[in-house]
Formats: sequence, C-alpha cells, structure tokens
Amino acid sequence: IFKSTNGGASWTHLDDFMSNLAVSTLVAHPSAPGTLYAGTGESFTYNVVGAGNRGAGVFKSTDGGATWAQLPSTAGSVFDFVNRLAVHPVDPQILLAALEDGIMRSEDAGASWTLVYQSASHLDELKDVDFDPVDGNKAVASGENGLALYSVDGGVTWEAATGIPGGIGSGSGRLEVAYAAGNPAVVYASLDHPPASELYRSEDGGHSYTLVHSATDYLASQGWYDNALWVSPVDDAHVIVGGVDLYRSTDSGATLTKISDWTRNYFFVRGEAPTNSAHADHHVIVSHPGYDGATNKTVFFGNDGGIAKTLDVLAVAPTTGWQELNNNLGITQFYGAAANPATDTIIGGTQDNGTLRYTPAGG
Repeated sequence: IFKSTNGGASWTHLDDFMSNLAVSTLVAHPSAPGTLYAGTGESFTYNVVGAGNRGAGVFKSTDGGATWAQLPSTAGSVFDFVNRLAVHPVDPQILLAALEDGIMRSEDAGASWTLVYQSASHLDELKDVDFDPVDGNKAVASGENGLALYSVDGGVTWEAATGIPGGIGSGSGRLEVAYAAGNPAVVYASLDHPPASELYRSEDGGHSYTLVHSATDYLASQGWYDNALWVSPVDDAHVIVGGVDLYRSTDSGATLTKISDWTRNYFFVRGEAPTNSAHADHHVIVSHPGYDGATNKTVFFGNDGGIAKTLDVLAVAPTTGWQELNNNLGITQFYGAAANPATDTIIGGTQDNGTLRYTPAGG
C-alpha cells in the first residue's frame, strides 16, 4: 500500500511487511477517512478456482494508513480472495465484501461477518459490490457469468436483477456495476460477453437494466481481467468504460469515443517522438474529491502501468491530456531477474512494463 499527500507527485510505501501484499481493494468511510480497509487476494483471472494470488483477508488501519493489522475474523480461507469492499454511506460500522463464494456483511466494523449471499457455483464468483452513495438501505453487486444483484435492506438479503443475460459460462461474463453518485437511481453495468462488450443502464437503482451499447468491443476481449467503469458524479449521462483502452460517452452510452491508445506507449512513427497516452489494461477509475465537471474535471486511472490522470476528462484524447503519476510508486510486477555480482547491476523482466535495469549509484 502506497500513499501520496501531493496528488501523486511522490509516493511513500506504508507497510511492506503485511502478511500479504496482494491488495485488491481499498476503502474508507467519508465521515471517518482515517479508518481504512484493504482487501487482499487477486482473482481476476479466467474464472479458475484457486487461480490468482491468494490473500489473507481484510486489513484495517485507524491512523490514516500508517499501520495495518489483519482483522482476525477474516483469517480463514473464505477470505482468500476479497475482490471488493464497500462501506455504508451513513453507518461506518457496516461493511460488505464481495468474495469468491458470495457476499459477507459486517455490522461491527469487521470484527465479525455474516454470509448474506451464497454463490451457486464457482462460475458465479462475486467481483463487485457497492452501496448507494446516499441511501445505505440500497446496494448492488455483480460477478462472473453475468451475475447482477440488488438489495433494499442494506445488504442483508439480495435479489437477482433483470435485463442482463446470465449463464454465459466459464472464462467470460464478468460484470462491473457503478452508481451515478448525483442520481443514484441510475446504475451502469459493463459486461464481458465475448465476442462483444455490452454496456447496460438502470434507472431503478439496479433492479432492472437495459442494453445501451454493444457496437464497440471496448473491453477488447479482456473484460475478464480489466473491466473499469466510471460514472460522472454530476452528470449521469457521462460514462467512461474500458479494458485495454478507455472510451467515453456523454449520451448515456449510446455512442462511445476512444480516449486512450496503449500503443502510443510502445510504438511510434520513425522520426517522431513518442506520444503520451494511458497505459493498457484498466482496473479502476476514481474522481478527484472536488470533481464538479466544470472547474475541476480531474480523474485518476489505475492500470497495468500504474496510475495516470487527466485534468480534463471531457477533453482528454488518445494522444493528449494524459499524465503519469508513477513517481516512486514501486508496484511493478517482475517475472524474472538476473544480477551481476561484480557490478551489482540488476536486469528484470516485468509484466507489460518492459525490461528494466538497475545500476547502483556510482556504477
């Protein structure tokens, strides 16, 4: 876990000695931002049971992330893969966790948990869960195989939503959901449904959905791994979806415009300077806390290349408006490395981030 106090200009690692470093989700309550929860275990793979990096449950910090401790209630194998956490918008004691086998709920800030939804099989693994940003009685959740759920009692019980095809099968069908914070009756859902990518919109809080876009394969057949979805907190018609690259809609998903191009980070015309764009494979999109769509249009993007941002999410384009924030952010995944014992030079191969060389100072 890393922290920045200057908008990403620099990063400091908070705890390299947690018993598990496969952090997959991080949440804080708006009225108690010093208390944070980190879920561990990364299972966004081809829906293979036990695949991915196993976690060690949920870790909690009460001092703004300076120190972390595993919640003893999450030490068992049930919490090997904590794909997403959500905090009640009013009561910070109530948490929801989307796990491999279902949804767990806590009413005592994670001291104990109750299983409130059991997955029918490993094909229905839960991937996402969200509270309504205003009304804590309402929540939505989603998973593999086109699974879409909603709750009207604060996550105690769950019902199946309508309008999204289920039964898609193994290796596909991952669904992501997102509320429109300014109008929570509107919920969007992004479905990996090979060979298509499908965007849905709900106007009844996620009880039923209508297909709004399937003409663009915006997930590029990788929605099982990277399936990011964002709705403007001030305009429910403004949506960003993405897998390998990112696409923007300002008409509720009817049309999509490509706003990033991963190839510009790797390939360019001979004689031309490389053009900056966002790295490939997007997993999370977060608004600046002061986002208003007018004087503040800053949005942050987490992807396989780290963190990127744009100062104007309404104008950013494939080759303009992007800025990387990987300043001392040490999260690159290395597949292999070799060292020269005479010079201490190290060469390592990374996941989608090239071959890197470390040379000691003075070497």
